Amino acid sequence: MFTSATQSDEDGIFEVPDFKSTSGSDILSFRVGNELTVYDYIFSRLDLADRISALNDTGDDGLARIVCARIDRGLSETGFNTWDSAAGVWAAATSDQMSSAAQAALLQPDNCPAMARWTALASLSESY
Repeated sequence: MFTSATQSDEDGIFEVPDFKSTSGSDILSFRVGNELTVYDYIFSRLDLADRISALNDTGDDGLARIVCARIDRGLSETGFNTWDSAAGVWAAATSDQMSSAAQAALLQPDNCPAMARWTALASLSESY
């Protein structure tokens, strides 16, 4: 959805998305409805304001897991595939809505399965 570029998986069998030329702002500005972007959906429709505020203050790993899972699940519920959901979580994590403490917690693959998928995609891009 966010990119039509593809790359081969590590075994050279499957094609997976290649996001290396896609920015977080491209993803967050993607329209998911008439008057709704990914940014609006994540930061206003998912009811995460209190949790994001607390995560910004604390960088708590447990809170990062909750925020990550809710964004990932929310994007999946709108019809995004697992790769695009991971890209959406990455874009949200690196956005201006997140403090450096929140970014550090959200970008950890151990805290966020979507980041594990994102890291796997990034490592494929780096191998070429």
